[in-house]
Amino acid sequence: MKTNTSDFFFFYIDPRTKDWFLSGSVGPLFTILVTYLYFCIYAGPRFMKDRKPLQLKNTLIVYNAIQVLLSVWLVYEVS
Repeated sequence: MKTNTSDFFFFYIDPRTKDWFLSGSVGPLFTILVTYLYFCIYAGPRFMKDRKPLQLKNTLIVYNAIQVLLSVWLVYEVS
């Protein structure tokens, strides 16, 4: 039996994940995507129109340092 690609992606539900949060259908994920795009494209720029940009330089330096340390630790654990 030949399986069509669209049948696999739209009609096959993995029984191991069917009860997971947000994996039962595409509705909740589509809602999250549309909400995210709305805030990024419309609401966010409108909200920040008359505000000064946030200064996140130090926060990003700390975040990146933590990411590097965690990456080094993961490589060490795997090898």
